[in-house]
Amino acid sequence: MRMNDLYEIETPRQIEKTFIGTRVSTDEILNRPIEIHDFEIGLGKKSKNRLLYCQIRLNGEYRFYWTEAFKLINKLERTNRAKLPFITKIGWDSEQKYLIFKRVKR
Repeated sequence: MRMNDLYEIETPRQIEKTFIGTRVSTDEILNRPIEIHDFEIGLGKKSKNRLLYCQIRLNGEYRFYWTEAFKLINKLERTNRAKLPFITKIGWDSEQKYLIFKRVKR
């Protein structure tokens, strides 16, 4: 047996959940309160980067959002699913480099 025989090519993981509603763009939800109901993290078919798929509610309608923004992915990856749904905003960090979650003032 050769070493190459032990190597498995990682195949992109397809999302397993079905999200309802139409896709929303980042511009449509930027700095607006959204309610995150569910999410899944997978791999992109072309880019092979991690992708975040979110089921959100915006203005009372269920929509879905996907992004490769790694700060959003890392934050949701550590989220306790028992605390879903929660209200947040997606905005730019102070240097306008990365998309991040922001607190919603009530």
